[in-house]
Amino acid sequence: MYIGDFNKDEALAYLVKNRKIDAQIAKRIYDLSGGRISHIIGVALEIDRFLNKWKNLGKNADYDDKEFRKEVIKIVNGKLLGLFIML
Repeated sequence: MYIGDFNKDEALAYLVKNRKIDAQIAKRIYDLSGGRISHIIGVALEIDRFLNKWKNLGKNADYDDKEFRKEVIKIVNGKLLGLFIML
């Protein structure tokens, strides 16, 4: 069975509605991944891991918090830009 990549609307809906990721960051994930499902899910899982660590430190996971947002963007850039280097 073949499952194609997400189109922009599908990717943003998945990331924002299902994974509760900020819309601007979700768009960056889509732009960098080109809709590749495995990349999108991989980044979402990395963000989930970070969220758990952040909460365990007693910090509020809020995208309006500049420090939190900056760390999430680092994850997105590191995970997806790293894929281009490997190609």
